[in-house]
Order: sequence, then C-alpha cells, then structure tokens
Amino acid sequence: MGLFNKKGNADKIQLQNIVLGINEKKLEVSEEFLQNMTKVYVSKRMKLINDTISGFEQLSRVSVYFKKIAYVDRLLGELIAIEPYYIFKYPGPTEYKRQLEENDENYINQILNRSWKYIRYDSNSQTINPEVSAYFSDAKLVWDKLPEASRSMVEELHRTVYGFGLFEDTDAKPEEELTDEPESDEQFDEI
Repeated sequence: MGLFNKKGNADKIQLQNIVLGINEKKLEVSEEFLQNMTKVYVSKRMKLINDTISGFEQLSRVSVYFKKIAYVDRLLGELIAIEPYYIFKYPGPTEYKRQLEENDENYINQILNRSWKYIRYDSNSQTINPEVSAYFSDAKLVWDKLPEASRSMVEELHRTVYGFGLFEDTDAKPEEELTDEPESDEQFDEI
C-alpha cells in the first residue's frame, strides 16, 4: 500500500485525523500504530471498491450501476483525501478513479447490452413482455447520466419495439392535424 511521506508531524496529524476520524492538533498515536491503521483503512476501502467493480459484470440494471459507481466514488474520495500524506502503490486513488471514468461508457453499454440479451425480445410476438417495459423504465431513471451512445442505443431499441421514441408522446397529434381543428366552438354554433 505505501509508506508515509517524509514531510513531518503536520502531515501525520492530518493523516491520523482522517484515518481515525478524530480532530486533534497533535499526534495522539505512535507512528507504527498510525501506519498499521492506515494500511487497514486503505485495504478495507480497496477491497470494497474492487468487490463492487467486479460485480459490474453481473449487473442487469443500469440504474444499479449508477448507485454502485457513486459508492465507489465515495470510497475513492476517502482514499484521495489521504494521498498527500500516504504513498500508494500504482495506481493511486486519483489514477484509479481516472481509469474508472475512462471505462464508464464501456461499463454502461455492457450492462445495457447484457440486460437486453437477457430479455430475449421477440419481434414476432404480438405482446411485449414486462421485462421490456422494465428495461426502458430503468434507462429513463438515469437518462441524464447516460452517455450519448447509450442514449442512442436505447432510443433505437425503443423505436424498434414500440415504433416511436422513448420520450415521444404517442397521444399528441401531428402538427398538420392541429392546424385543421377549429379555433373555437363558435364555428359549430353557426351550423
């Protein structure tokens, strides 16, 4: 995991306060104890991060992905906070977060594709199974977080299944129909 930076007591006090969740102005523990507690602090968070990320391969709901990635971001944030005071092996928390962000779109598209394959949509069927509706409802929940390529894919799938876009109002009349309607009920009073 790492060793202490060689900066001095001020950094050790900051590290102590973060790792032990205290707010002291002086070093309250031995350096050895602090180093051991820091290793525990880091290893617990890294285990949780790695376990969560390895679970991405089983996810079938994109909304769950966003909850899990928020959890991972929170844990990485805790580790990033101690980077100035603790030397990490490569990749450090900041680099690890950057790598995750680079793969974000890939993870999302894998989940969307996997869950669509799991549904086994049958275009020849007259009825649409509830899993299809759940798929689109789940995507709608996180629409603003989806990358553009993912949105396009979901939009195209929705158009294939229902014949219209995910956010199109099917009850709305086309514009030309709206202009043919009378402006008021007075026109009918004359007849």
